[in-house]
Order: sequence, then structure tokens, then C-alpha cells
Amino acid sequence: MKLGSLVVGGVAGAAMALYVARKRPGMAAAASVAVNQLWSGAVRRSLSGMIKKNISGDRSAVHEHDSRSTAAPRQDTGNSGASDAQAWAQIAALVSSDPAAKKETEKIMSEAGASPPLH
Repeated sequence: MKLGSLVVGGVAGAAMALYVARKRPGMAAAASVAVNQLWSGAVRRSLSGMIKKNISGDRSAVHEHDSRSTAAPRQDTGNSGASDAQAWAQIAALVSSDPAAKKETEKIMSEAGASPPLH
């Protein structure tokens, strides 16, 4: 695709979005919510897939991408006490299983002034 076609398409799309937003604000809001849900679901599925792939034993992918950090959005389920304890226990187990991650975690905690938990 040529750059000119991309620019013309972007301008036409912006003009159409502006027209719809002014003439039918309810439709524009509904479309915005639908697109937001679509992209949020795609991001959630891709992060879930990456986490499952990394946990299943593909350590090369972990070391390639360790400079980039992404976090999944936290969802409130109502029983945060038990689930938080389980989550921290799982994080501690993952960190303990990888010496490089354990060293980095201890370094970060010492910089933050926190003492590492005794496990």
C-alpha cells in the first residue's frame, strides 16, 4: 500500500468518525464501547497466551523479552484476601525457581528498602 493511500484513508476515517459523533452521538458512544471491549479482549488473550507459553517451559522467550515488562489488568473478584495470598505464593515460587529472577528481585527489594520474605 502506498503512503498516500494510507493518509487519505486516515483522513476519510477521521472525517466519518467526526460526522457520526456529531449527528448520532449515541451510535458513536456504542461503537466506542464495542471497539474498546474488542481490543481489551484481544490484549487479555494475547497476554494470557504469552504467560502460558512462558510458564510451560519456554525459557528462551522469557530471556529475550525480559527488558520489556507488561502487566495484565487486575480484575476485582471480591475475595481478594485468599486470591492475593495465592497469587503472592505463586509469584514467590516462580521467583525462587529461577536464580536470575531471584537475584533481580532481591536487588529491587533492597533498593526499595524492603526486606525479602523468609521462605
